[in-house]
Amino acid sequence: MRHQLFIVFFFMIATSACDIYYGVSRHTIIEQPTSYECVLSAIRAVSGIVEAELRTVEGGRRLTLTGLQKPKLLHYFIYKTDSFQHSLLIAEEFDGTLEYRHGYQQINKKPSQVEVDNAMNVIKAIDASVEKRCGIKALSNLTNVCNGVKC
Repeated sequence: MRHQLFIVFFFMIATSACDIYYGVSRHTIIEQPTSYECVLSAIRAVSGIVEAELRTVEGGRRLTLTGLQKPKLLHYFIYKTDSFQHSLLIAEEFDGTLEYRHGYQQINKKPSQVEVDNAMNVIKAIDASVEKRCGIKALSNLTNVCNGVKC
């Protein structure tokens, strides 16, 4: 009986943190500040976007040698097309560093290649629109990182 409990407990621990991400992600550090309203407007300007909104939440706080820093701000630009809903993230660190993250991923479910290709067409159009309208450089040339799908 004790042996069986150990196996069940071991299996629960071993599988509790085994989420697998499938899809494509892109990210970069933004060198200049930007207007979040401009980003939202640029997303709405892309053909096929039926709805877009901005949600900002506080993330974690870094502990540095100078103490506990202000929380990271996570700016989620949530958008919908006729076939999927996803988001673009701009994370703002306490020191002003801005990280741009965009992609199409699913947890523990491999999307079809057609689904990924369609999503990437929208993602690239959004990145190009944000780059052009908001002056954020090099977004249309981001490198794709692919997990379990073809780029």
